[in-house]
Amino acid sequence: MLRHPAVHEAAVFGVPDRLQGEAVTAAVVGADTDADDIIAFCHRHLAGFKCPKRLYQYRELPKNACGKVLKRTLRAECSTADSTAN
Repeated sequence: MLRHPAVHEAAVFGVPDRLQGEAVTAAVVGADTDADDIIAFCHRHLAGFKCPKRLYQYRELPKNACGKVLKRTLRAECSTADSTAN
């Protein structure tokens, strides 16, 4: 995913899914790009089960003081966004 020219930063994690148990989800920072374009790029370069089912765009990924991406925060935000969308 980081090889895509519009993606500057990315984090991949699982969120609860009714059908699959967990769905691969990605949060990306980068230029304005269509999420479908990035997912299609992933399908061309990765195995299908590794490709994100959902993609969220951020201006900045949440990080701790050491600079590590806070995937728990992303997971909580994306799970909440999915539950309000359904």
